[in-house]
Amino acid sequence: MRYHARMQMWIGLVLAVGLLASASCTPPQSGSGGARPWVNITAPASGSRLTVGQEVSIQVQATDTQGVARIEIKVDGNLVGTAQSAVAQGEPALVAAQPWTFTQPGTHIIMAQATNAAGQASDPAVVNVQVTGGGEPTAVLPTTPPGQPTAVLPTVPPAPTAAGCVDDSAFLADVTVPDDSVWSPGARIDKIWRMKNTGTCTWGAGYRWAFVRGAQMNAPESVAVPYTEPGQTADLQVVFTAPQQPGTYTSYWQLRDPNGDLMGHRTMMRIIVPQPGPGPTQVPPPTPVPVINFWADDTTLHPGQCTWIHWDVEYVIAVYLQENGGPEHGVAGHDKRWVCPATDTTYHLRIVTPAGDQHRYITLWVSPYY
Repeated sequence: MRYHARMQMWIGLVLAVGLLASASCTPPQSGSGGARPWVNITAPASGSRLTVGQEVSIQVQATDTQGVARIEIKVDGNLVGTAQSAVAQGEPALVAAQPWTFTQPGTHIIMAQATNAAGQASDPAVVNVQVTGGGEPTAVLPTTPPGQPTAVLPTVPPAPTAAGCVDDSAFLADVTVPDDSVWSPGARIDKIWRMKNTGTCTWGAGYRWAFVRGAQMNAPESVAVPYTEPGQTADLQVVFTAPQQPGTYTSYWQLRDPNGDLMGHRTMMRIIVPQPGPGPTQVPPPTPVPVINFWADDTTLHPGQCTWIHWDVEYVIAVYLQENGGPEHGVAGHDKRWVCPATDTTYHLRIVTPAGDQHRYITLWVSPYY
């Protein structure tokens, strides 16, 4: 009897350890006891190809055991729709659907974020769609199966060029003029964006940083792009003139290849010209203090386990991530990674600020003991 009891206890322990290791290799889902809600864009799928004038239904679902209070939907950074819970305490599950028609060709970013009744916001869900300028509409790719988290992609998969390489780009940082800076009427604005060549073509002769839409503010139609090999970054400068009339002005820019086609990530500059007042206008406004947060959901793991590492960084020039002293990779200011280290691993976040570099470190310890 003692032998059988010990065997049953040992089998139960093995099964429990196996279930723990299996569960640890899947990204956490909503309702798993986390402090924040979980949101997913179920349609359109990331990588969908649409045409100008084709209406699409943006469909979002969010869950949280504390109650989802609100869903926000943004297109290219602009709020286009919201869904509000009918009850003050929120709902365990909330869905939203927003019809949208794209009027400009190029790569567009759809983002959704949920807030629970406690005021805690989810990590944003992001999909990218490619909109062409006309012709026969192309089919929308199948939607992500319900309940599966949406992958955050820097851009949609680009098409190969005639030369056999692929053109693509990603936005890294506003080197100058952060969004919503205040400028006097008629002031000169020297804007610099930092972009990364994430394709396989080398940028050089014929590549232009081009005005796409919005407020041009006396800027040229396009400027030349410096020689930039794949994996390298380029600082792209445009000189604007602040409008004379008070208001908020947004200018959208994107890379154009030698064939004249737009490609890669579309980004923007947004400024404010204030109403005239008795005092002088401060141009530019005081430099904000950098905000840097870098953390992991779990820092002690067992072999085979995984976890999220997160960072939220604002008001800086650039951000770079490095693993165990390996090569640095430029990353967005608000992002996360699903990591599964086999041994003790240190992650290094280098933050470039106007006052110099700052550093943050996280070490994940992998223990063989359960």
